[in-house]
Amino acid sequence: MTYQRIRYNAYPAPGEYSSGKEYTERLRVQQSIPWPAYTVDVRDFGATGNGVADDTKAIQAALDALPTVSDATWLYSPRGGTVRLPAGVYVLSSTLTLPRGCTLMGDGSECTILLYTATTGDGVSFQRPNVAESRLPLICLSGFTVAVKHGVTHTSGSLVHIDSADSTPGLASRIEVDDVYCYAGYEGFRLRNIQGGFVRHCHAAGCRASGFVFRGFSTLLQMTDCYSSGNVSHGFDISGWAYCSAVACASDSNTGDGWHIEQQSGDGSQYSNDFQVGSEQSINALFTVNGLHGGRIEVFGIAGSTTVDGISLTNCQGVTLYPWIETNATATGYPLKITDSGTTYGITVVGGFLGTFASGAHRLSGAALVTFLNGNGDSSSTMGGQLKTVASTTSHAGFNLPSGTAPTSPADGDMWYDGTNVKFRVGGTTKTFTLT
Repeated sequence: MTYQRIRYNAYPAPGEYSSGKEYTERLRVQQSIPWPAYTVDVRDFGATGNGVADDTKAIQAALDALPTVSDATWLYSPRGGTVRLPAGVYVLSSTLTLPRGCTLMGDGSECTILLYTATTGDGVSFQRPNVAESRLPLICLSGFTVAVKHGVTHTSGSLVHIDSADSTPGLASRIEVDDVYCYAGYEGFRLRNIQGGFVRHCHAAGCRASGFVFRGFSTLLQMTDCYSSGNVSHGFDISGWAYCSAVACASDSNTGDGWHIEQQSGDGSQYSNDFQVGSEQSINALFTVNGLHGGRIEVFGIAGSTTVDGISLTNCQGVTLYPWIETNATATGYPLKITDSGTTYGITVVGGFLGTFASGAHRLSGAALVTFLNGNGDSSSTMGGQLKTVASTTSHAGFNLPSGTAPTSPADGDMWYDGTNVKFRVGGTTKTFTLT
C-alpha cells in the first residue's frame, strides 16, 4: 500500500525551499500489522444461534481470539475484551472456558440462550490458576440464559462457574454478573474466592442441587435483586463470606433451606455480612445461619405447610436480627430457633414480628445470650406465642433470670430477681417467692 505525504512550509531537501510551496513524497508500507480486536462477535467465527447446530467451537474460538499477554507485562499491555452473543439459541455440547479479562455479553436473558446438552461439566467456566498477579483480572457476564436442554439430566457441574484458586485478598478475581439466568442444571451458579464484585438481577431455578453456591473465602461481594426458586437443595448456599452483602434478594419453594449460611471445612471465616432478604415456602428452614460472627440480618419470611423452621441461628456472635415471620399453624418447627453449643452470644432481636408455628413462637437452646428489643431500643418486644427453652442439665438451667432492680411501676405478669428474692406481679400486688 502506498501513501502520499504533503509538507507545507516545512523543511524540504536542500535547494528546494520556497515560501508557500507544497512538497510531496511517497511512502510505502512494507508490512501491515493489524490492531488487536477487543470486541468480537461470535457470528464472525461461525456461530449460528439457530438452536440446532453445535456452536461450542465457534464461541470458544471467539473467546480465544481475544488478546492475551504474559503475566509479567499485565500492567503495561491490555488483554481480554468483549465477546458478543447476539439474540439466538446457541447449542453447547461442552464447557465454554473464559480467558482472563473477558466480558461475555448477550442481548438479555430473554433473548440470548446457551442451550447445554451435556450431562456433566460446567456450562460457562472461569478457572483462575494459583498465580500471583499485580492487577486483578475482571470477568463480566451479562445478558444471557444458560439452560439444560429438555430431556437431558445434568448430574454434576455448574451452569456458571467462576473459581479462583487463590483466596489471598488482592490476588483473586473481581467479577460482575448481571442479568444471567441458570435453569435446570445440577447447580446454577458456583462462585469461589471472589475478591470484590457484583452479582445482580440473576435467577437460578429448577436445579438438582442449589441455585447459588458460594465457597472459599470471598470479600467485598455485593449481591442484589437475585432470585432462587424450585431447586432441590438450597436456594442460596453460602460459606466463607466476609464483608459481603445480599440485598433485595429472595428465595422461594426450595426443598432445602431458602438461605443456608454455614462455614464449610476449608473455607474462610464468616463475619461482618449484611442480609436484607426474603424467603418463602421452603421445605426446611426459611433462613438458617451457622457460625456468623458479626452482621445484620433482615428477613421477611412466609412459611409453607411443610416448612420446619423460620429463622435458625447456631453458634453466632454479635448478630443483629430484624425478623418478620408470618404465622403458620401447620409449619412444624419454630419461627425463631437459636441454638448454642458454647459459642453463641451477643444476639439482638429487634422489633419486627414473629408469628406462631405448630411448636410455638421461639426456641432458645443451650446457654445462648439473646436480647429482645422493640423498634425503639427498649426490651419490651412481644412474643407471638409460647417461649420454649431447653431442659435443665448439670451444666446449666433451661432458663436464667439475671439479677436486677425492681421496676418502678411493675405490670401484672412481670417477674424479676433483685439479687435476693424472685418476685412477680399479680393482681396489682408484688409477691415474693418463698422457700418452703
